[in-house]
Amino acid sequence: KKLLDECLERQETENDFIMAERIDSLKDALETAQQMVKILEGTYNIFQARMDEERKEFDANIMRETQKLERELNTNNKQVERIIIQKIDKWARKHQSKWSDIIRDMMKEEKIKLEKLESENFSLATKLKKTEDALKITKDALMEKSVLARHLQEQQMSSNSKNNLRGKVEDILDEQLSCSICSEIFVNPTSLNCRHTFCKFCISSWKKKNKKANCPICRVRIKSMNQSMAFDCLIEKMVRELSSELRERREQLIKERRGS
Repeated sequence: KKLLDECLERQETENDFIMAERIDSLKDALETAQQMVKILEGTYNIFQARMDEERKEFDANIMRETQKLERELNTNNKQVERIIIQKIDKWARKHQSKWSDIIRDMMKEEKIKLEKLESENFSLATKLKKTEDALKITKDALMEKSVLARHLQEQQMSSNSKNNLRGKVEDILDEQLSCSICSEIFVNPTSLNCRHTFCKFCISSWKKKNKKANCPICRVRIKSMNQSMAFDCLIEKMVRELSSELRERREQLIKERRGS
């Protein structure tokens, strides 16, 4: 029994010693863990500060790139507008040459025909008079007079063809080369950035009356107004071939607008 008590006492002592060692070991592990936590917290704070700096730098770079892209976009818009204006001028010059050639050839042909008809008319009239005087309205004279009258009628019809051509030119001017604001043939034609064309006086008055300054046809905002001298010269050449009444009306309109 004594030996058993000694063994139990020794075992309890050993267990206490082992327990104490374990407690010390756990305390050391806990202290080590706390130190690691502090180290990790410090490392986290360092990384957090570094990330904040990198984020600020990233935002600054984004801002600079955005401003750069906006400047490039503005530059591209100006280039596009300049290209559009160049294309409009090119189109006007091309069509000026085309219409000038067509009108010039048509007028040249009609003048030649008119001169020929006038010459034939004079010749036939002379022959008719001589025939009437010589035959004193005989049957043969009447027949020849009828023939000559028919020729004169044909010449009159040919002369009317020139007037029909003039009417076609007037129709072209009214339908294709007239201002949609005043319904008159263009006076100082001015093209907008949307490619619609108006009289300079009409579109300027329109802009004064309308604060938004949009195109009267397509309602696109007016950014540029370009007067085409080549287009204006073409219209003036075509106007010379119109009737005197239309030319006088146009001159009166131009005087009124200059007075305004």
